[in-house]
Amino acid sequence: FLLNGNLILLGIAERQRIGEGKLVTTEIFYRSNLSEHLISQAYKFLCSVVSAFSFSKGHVHCEALLVNSKDLFLVECTNRGGGVFTSSTINPYVSGLDVNSMYLQEKQCLKVDENVSAANPTQYVNVNNAALIFPTLGSPGQVLYRFDSEKIRNHPDILAVNLFQKVGRPLSIQSNGPSRHCAMVIKNSNPLEIENIVTTLISKFTLAQ
Repeated sequence: FLLNGNLILLGIAERQRIGEGKLVTTEIFYRSNLSEHLISQAYKFLCSVVSAFSFSKGHVHCEALLVNSKDLFLVECTNRGGGVFTSSTINPYVSGLDVNSMYLQEKQCLKVDENVSAANPTQYVNVNNAALIFPTLGSPGQVLYRFDSEKIRNHPDILAVNLFQKVGRPLSIQSNGPSRHCAMVIKNSNPLEIENIVTTLISKFTLAQ
Protein backbone atom coordinates (compact mmCIF):
# COMPACT_ATOMS: atom_id res chain seq x y z
CA PHE A 1 0.00 0.00 0.00
CA LEU A 2 1.35 3.42 -1.00
CA LEU A 3 0.64 6.10 1.60
CA ASN A 4 2.07 9.60 1.24
CA GLY A 5 4.60 8.20 -1.20
CA ASN A 6 5.76 5.50 1.21
CA LEU A 7 5.37 1.82 0.34
CA ILE A 8 4.02 -0.29 3.20
CA LEU A 9 4.16 -4.08 2.87
CA LEU A 10 0.89 -5.60 4.11
CA GLY A 11 0.78 -9.24 3.12
CA ILE A 12 2.80 -11.96 1.43
CA ALA A 13 0.86 -15.00 0.26
CA GLU A 14 1.49 -18.34 -1.40
CA ARG A 15 -1.11 -20.20 -3.42
CA GLN A 16 -2.07 -23.74 -4.34
CA ARG A 17 -3.49 -24.51 -7.80
CA ILE A 18 -5.29 -27.44 -9.39
CA GLY A 19 -6.46 -28.45 -12.86
CA GLU A 20 -4.78 -28.75 -16.21
CA GLY A 21 -1.92 -26.30 -16.33
CA LYS A 22 -2.44 -25.54 -12.62
CA LEU A 23 -4.69 -22.60 -13.48
CA VAL A 24 -7.34 -22.86 -10.76
CA THR A 25 -6.40 -21.39 -7.38
CA THR A 26 -7.87 -23.37 -4.48
CA GLU A 27 -5.94 -22.05 -1.45
CA ILE A 28 -4.01 -18.88 -0.63
CA PHE A 29 -2.05 -18.79 2.63
CA TYR A 30 -0.83 -15.77 4.60
CA ARG A 31 1.66 -17.10 7.15
CA SER A 32 3.08 -15.04 10.01
CA ASN A 33 6.32 -17.01 10.35
CA LEU A 34 8.01 -15.65 7.23
CA SER A 35 11.78 -15.27 7.23
CA GLU A 36 13.30 -11.81 7.38
CA HIS A 37 15.16 -12.65 4.16
CA LEU A 38 11.93 -13.34 2.24
CA ILE A 39 10.25 -10.22 3.62
CA SER A 40 13.22 -8.07 2.64
CA GLN A 41 13.42 -9.71 -0.79
CA ALA A 42 9.70 -9.18 -1.42
CA TYR A 43 9.82 -5.56 -0.29
CA LYS A 44 12.77 -4.70 -2.52
CA PHE A 45 11.11 -6.44 -5.46
CA LEU A 46 7.83 -4.59 -4.89
CA CYS A 47 9.67 -1.27 -4.63
CA SER A 48 11.24 -1.93 -8.02
CA VAL A 49 7.81 -2.74 -9.49
CA VAL A 50 6.29 0.45 -8.05
CA SER A 51 9.16 2.50 -9.45
CA ALA A 52 9.04 0.85 -12.88
CA PHE A 53 5.30 1.51 -13.31
CA SER A 54 5.31 4.92 -11.55
CA PHE A 55 2.60 3.95 -9.05
CA SER A 56 2.08 6.79 -6.58
CA LYS A 57 -0.71 5.97 -4.12
CA GLY A 58 -3.22 3.39 -2.96
CA HIS A 59 -3.30 -0.38 -3.19
CA VAL A 60 -0.64 -2.30 -5.11
CA HIS A 61 -1.36 -5.93 -5.96
CA CYS A 62 1.50 -7.98 -7.35
CA GLU A 63 1.92 -11.63 -8.30
CA ALA A 64 5.35 -13.15 -8.82
CA LEU A 65 7.10 -16.50 -9.22
CA LEU A 66 9.78 -17.39 -6.68
CA VAL A 67 12.30 -19.64 -8.42
CA ASN A 68 14.61 -21.87 -6.38
CA SER A 69 13.89 -19.72 -3.28
CA LYS A 70 16.10 -17.10 -4.86
CA ASP A 71 14.77 -15.06 -7.78
CA LEU A 72 11.41 -13.31 -8.12
CA PHE A 73 9.84 -12.92 -11.56
CA LEU A 74 6.87 -10.62 -12.11
CA VAL A 75 3.68 -12.28 -13.37
CA GLU A 76 1.26 -9.38 -13.06
CA CYS A 77 0.73 -6.22 -11.06
CA THR A 78 -1.86 -3.50 -10.72
CA ASN A 79 -2.36 -0.24 -8.85
CA ARG A 80 -5.57 -1.43 -7.20
CA GLY A 81 -6.65 -3.90 -4.56
CA GLY A 82 -6.67 -7.63 -5.19
CA GLY A 83 -9.96 -9.44 -5.79
CA VAL A 84 -12.02 -11.91 -3.72
CA PHE A 85 -11.71 -10.17 -0.31
CA THR A 86 -7.97 -9.46 -0.68
CA SER A 87 -8.02 -5.68 -0.26
CA SER A 88 -11.35 -5.34 1.52
CA THR A 89 -10.84 -7.97 4.22
CA ILE A 90 -7.57 -9.91 4.12
CA ASN A 91 -4.98 -7.14 3.89
CA PRO A 92 -6.50 -5.13 6.76
CA TYR A 93 -6.71 -8.28 8.91
CA VAL A 94 -3.23 -9.70 8.29
CA SER A 95 -1.55 -6.28 8.66
CA GLY A 96 -3.72 -4.78 11.40
CA LEU A 97 -4.04 -1.59 9.33
CA ASP A 98 -7.34 -0.18 8.07
CA VAL A 99 -5.82 0.59 4.69
CA ASN A 100 -9.16 1.17 2.96
CA SER A 101 -10.05 3.99 5.36
CA MET A 102 -6.52 5.36 4.97
CA TYR A 103 -6.93 5.38 1.20
CA LEU A 104 -10.27 7.18 1.38
CA GLN A 105 -8.80 9.77 3.75
CA GLU A 106 -5.90 10.39 1.41
CA LYS A 107 -8.21 10.67 -1.61
CA GLN A 108 -10.21 13.31 0.27
CA CYS A 109 -7.00 15.16 1.22
CA LEU A 110 -7.61 14.41 4.91
CA LYS A 111 -4.80 13.86 7.40
CA VAL A 112 -3.72 10.24 7.68
CA ASP A 113 -1.81 8.82 10.67
CA GLU A 114 1.78 9.94 10.08
CA ASN A 115 3.11 7.25 12.43
CA VAL A 116 2.00 4.62 9.95
CA SER A 117 3.65 6.19 6.92
CA ALA A 118 6.90 6.90 8.77
CA ALA A 119 7.17 3.48 10.40
CA ASN A 120 9.28 0.51 9.39
CA PRO A 121 7.56 -0.38 6.09
CA THR A 122 7.77 -4.14 6.66
CA GLN A 123 6.69 -4.33 10.30
CA TYR A 124 3.03 -4.90 9.44
CA VAL A 125 3.42 -7.76 6.99
CA ASN A 126 1.49 -10.90 7.99
CA VAL A 127 1.24 -10.06 11.69
CA ASN A 128 -1.86 -12.29 11.66
CA ASN A 129 -2.36 -15.66 9.95
CA ALA A 130 -5.10 -16.05 7.37
CA ALA A 131 -6.13 -18.09 4.35
CA LEU A 132 -8.43 -17.65 1.38
CA ILE A 133 -9.98 -21.01 0.55
CA PHE A 134 -12.14 -22.10 -2.41
CA PRO A 135 -13.66 -25.36 -1.15
CA THR A 136 -15.68 -27.88 -3.10
CA LEU A 137 -19.32 -28.13 -2.01
CA GLY A 138 -20.05 -31.44 -3.71
CA SER A 139 -19.49 -33.45 -6.86
CA PRO A 140 -20.04 -31.79 -10.25
CA GLY A 141 -23.64 -32.22 -11.30
CA GLN A 142 -25.00 -32.51 -7.79
CA VAL A 143 -27.70 -29.94 -7.02
CA LEU A 144 -26.88 -27.42 -4.31
CA TYR A 145 -29.94 -27.32 -2.05
CA ARG A 146 -28.57 -25.32 0.85
CA PHE A 147 -25.81 -22.84 1.63
CA ASP A 148 -26.30 -20.94 4.90
CA SER A 149 -23.81 -18.11 4.45
CA GLU A 150 -24.96 -16.28 7.59
CA LYS A 151 -24.23 -19.22 9.89
CA ILE A 152 -20.89 -19.85 8.18
CA ARG A 153 -19.98 -16.17 8.56
CA ASN A 154 -20.85 -16.29 12.27
CA HIS A 155 -18.23 -18.97 12.94
CA PRO A 156 -15.42 -17.40 15.05
CA ASP A 157 -12.71 -18.48 12.59
CA ILE A 158 -14.42 -17.01 9.51
CA LEU A 159 -13.77 -13.47 8.29
CA ALA A 160 -15.82 -13.60 5.09
CA VAL A 161 -17.70 -15.99 2.82
CA ASN A 162 -19.17 -15.79 -0.66
CA LEU A 163 -21.12 -18.30 -2.76
CA PHE A 164 -20.32 -18.36 -6.49
CA GLN A 165 -22.80 -21.09 -7.43
CA LYS A 166 -26.59 -20.83 -7.19
CA VAL A 167 -28.79 -22.70 -4.75
CA GLY A 168 -31.12 -24.99 -6.69
CA ARG A 169 -28.66 -25.44 -9.57
CA PRO A 170 -26.13 -28.21 -10.36
CA LEU A 171 -22.57 -27.68 -9.14
CA SER A 172 -20.01 -27.01 -11.86
CA ILE A 173 -16.65 -28.60 -12.56
CA GLN A 174 -14.03 -26.28 -11.04
CA SER A 175 -12.05 -25.72 -14.22
CA ASN A 176 -11.42 -21.97 -13.91
CA GLY A 177 -11.97 -19.07 -11.53
CA PRO A 178 -15.66 -18.41 -12.26
CA SER A 179 -16.56 -22.09 -11.93
CA ARG A 180 -15.34 -22.39 -8.35
CA HIS A 181 -18.04 -23.14 -5.80
CA CYS A 182 -17.43 -20.62 -3.02
CA ALA A 183 -14.80 -18.62 -1.13
CA MET A 184 -14.02 -18.46 2.58
CA VAL A 185 -11.53 -16.26 4.45
CA ILE A 186 -10.27 -18.04 7.56
CA LYS A 187 -8.24 -16.71 10.51
CA ASN A 188 -5.75 -19.53 10.19
CA SER A 189 -2.95 -20.68 7.89
CA ASN A 190 -2.51 -24.26 9.11
CA PRO A 191 -3.76 -26.60 6.34
CA LEU A 192 -4.92 -29.39 8.69
CA GLU A 193 -6.81 -27.01 10.98
CA ILE A 194 -8.33 -25.27 7.96
CA GLU A 195 -9.46 -28.61 6.53
CA ASN A 196 -11.21 -29.45 9.82
CA ILE A 197 -12.94 -26.05 9.96
CA VAL A 198 -14.11 -26.18 6.35
CA THR A 199 -15.27 -29.80 6.56
CA THR A 200 -17.33 -29.00 9.66
CA LEU A 201 -18.92 -25.92 8.11
CA ILE A 202 -19.81 -27.65 4.86
CA SER A 203 -21.31 -30.66 6.65
CA LYS A 204 -23.41 -28.47 8.96
CA PHE A 205 -24.51 -25.60 6.79
CA THR A 206 -24.55 -26.81 3.17
CA LEU A 207 -26.29 -29.60 1.27
CA ALA A 208 -25.60 -30.92 -2.21
CA GLN A 209 -27.13 -34.13 -3.61
